[in-house]
Amino acid sequence: MSKQGWLVNDRLTCIPGTKTLWHDLLDWIPGLRDKTGGYTNFQALPIAIQAAARLDPPDYIIRNASHFRWMNIDCKTVSLMQDPLRSSSQIEVCNSSDVVVFNSEYMKESCAHAINPKRSEVIPLGVDFDFFCGLETSFRDKYGIPENAILFIGADNQFKGFDKVRWLIENTELNFCLVMKDSVEINNSRCKTFSSVDHHTLREIINSCSVALCTSVEETQHLASIECGACDIPVVTTNIGIHYNKNGAGWGEKIPDGADGAEIAKILEKALSSEYNTREKFIEFGYDKKSCKDKWLKVCNEL
Repeated sequence: MSKQGWLVNDRLTCIPGTKTLWHDLLDWIPGLRDKTGGYTNFQALPIAIQAAARLDPPDYIIRNASHFRWMNIDCKTVSLMQDPLRSSSQIEVCNSSDVVVFNSEYMKESCAHAINPKRSEVIPLGVDFDFFCGLETSFRDKYGIPENAILFIGADNQFKGFDKVRWLIENTELNFCLVMKDSVEINNSRCKTFSSVDHHTLREIINSCSVALCTSVEETQHLASIECGACDIPVVTTNIGIHYNKNGAGWGEKIPDGADGAEIAKILEKALSSEYNTREKFIEFGYDKKSCKDKWLKVCNEL
């Protein structure tokens, strides 16, 4: 008989019609039940789960390490740490858990000064490499994307380093394609801007570009660059998230700390004229869904 587990978070996704790791875990792990319940009040969530556990206690819980407090339930707890360390509650949750799963080595190391769990694992959130892949058909004309476009997926804020992207657009002859999570639009003939696109559209846009650019100063993982890499688009990135302390050999180029716009432009020009095996390398690194599934099953089986 399989162990009975509970998946505890406020909800499975914040964006209707999209799937997250929480959905995947429910599909992958036998005996795991959805106990999200649509709780939007993070103070009420642990109270409700504790009350339910008194009536029908689970063997273990998989929970989000952020946003809501430690729950006093007599069972094993696996906590997913995928958000920047911002509160004492996150520290308490992680240090009280039986296993803490970090979504990158960068995340694990950035928390090491405060978090000392009984056991820790690094499991990147996997990308569907069957869906995100190279497409034979060109979609550049369909979307009006300029030739040899550099793709930026993100938002206009300091954490994403969008000031660097603006500088590159304004001060170089490089072509750009932006997929923004906000309403920012750049008025420049060498730059095409999109916002809030679905996954099918995103895959076609990625396949219409030549290089993906990540200028972030902080990322716990950076899922967008994995999606680009799965489509075999090389990535030029800062030393964050999944790219932390990995050289760009075979998959792209690294931006040195403190690099200015002119230096980044030279790195992008190199990437545009070089050949990479990004998809192959990212599968080797374990960024695909199968690798993610196998590691999560191992964690749960060993509880």
